[in-house]
Amino acid sequence: MKTIIPMQRVGELACAAVDRPRRGVARWALAGFGVGVVAVSAYLLLGGQHVWNVPRWAAFVFYPGLAAGVQANQLGLSVYASSVVGVISVGLS
Repeated sequence: MKTIIPMQRVGELACAAVDRPRRGVARWALAGFGVGVVAVSAYLLLGGQHVWNVPRWAAFVFYPGLAAGVQANQLGLSVYASSVVGVISVGLS
């Protein structure tokens, strides 16, 4: 269920109330992106960049990054560029 607050803009009629999302959504989305990027960056910096020896918890949590990184590598990007693609995709997911 989507939580919404009926609000009016300045100059709108009283009957023109529109449901708009809460104001904190962008803040939480940015925080989630930051947590995802920091988590996968820490994992990579600690030496967990090998696709074949990934622990089960990391394979589950970082699956979007692993899939996007492998796909980017198959498309011809370098290993470092593929890692960046994977980090960004984990942050977005």
